[in-house]
Amino acid sequence: MPLSLEKTMDSIAKKMQIDYENLTKQIEHKGLKGRAREIVIKHFLKDYLSPFLGVESGEIISSKGDVSRETDVVIFDRLRCPVFLREDEVHIFPIESVYAVVEVKSFLDSRELEDCVEKVQSVKRMPKLAYFGEGGAIKRSFSLFGRKYEYFPTLGFVFAFDSIELGTLGQNLEAMNITGQIDLDKRIDTICVLKKGVIANFRGDKQISCTPEPESELCCYETGKSLLLFYLLITTVLNQAWMFPVKLTEYAKGVTF
Repeated sequence: MPLSLEKTMDSIAKKMQIDYENLTKQIEHKGLKGRAREIVIKHFLKDYLSPFLGVESGEIISSKGDVSRETDVVIFDRLRCPVFLREDEVHIFPIESVYAVVEVKSFLDSRELEDCVEKVQSVKRMPKLAYFGEGGAIKRSFSLFGRKYEYFPTLGFVFAFDSIELGTLGQNLEAMNITGQIDLDKRIDTICVLKKGVIANFRGDKQISCTPEPESELCCYETGKSLLLFYLLITTVLNQAWMFPVKLTEYAKGVTF
């Protein structure tokens, strides 16, 4: 029988749900339950994202002194990223090497969604300044959010095992984006609810997009194949991710030798 990505992802989604339920049944402490859900999604991403992408939890810092709150899942450049601290589950990443963050929830409702919006915004606001740029005739650029960047901008995803009704969740996210006047590049890009579906972006060319664009609108896709759709959307962008080497001297300014 030929390999089927659809069947593979269906099997993985079922296993993820079972693993999560088995882990959380044995844990009473709220913090440990949070770790359990992170473990499940991290195992999936580590196994099925490209090998140049690292997947861990930790904090993110910038050369300007910004420090994020602890981030559930950080997707970073595994080949070029100098991890400033690497101790079991404790990692500190320079923002220049971070491609995406994932907030993980057991049950996603309006209150938890608001928390995700704030956390994703806080990371996306961190400036990417400390890197070695290109000086030759050929220059690399990335087109996302209706803009061109010379670096890969940080993406923000949410993964939940279950949630309130998907349409209500999408309406709440749209309202938060409008009320908060959140720029396209600072918004949550895609939400996956394992039991219900995916909230993504429907572009003017009638294509589903991982990221919001000037002519796109939020759309809710109720499907039993939410993991497959989420995987296809995020890998379409992440498989093209690339970043310059980090300029560590920018993180050492003010140090007296």
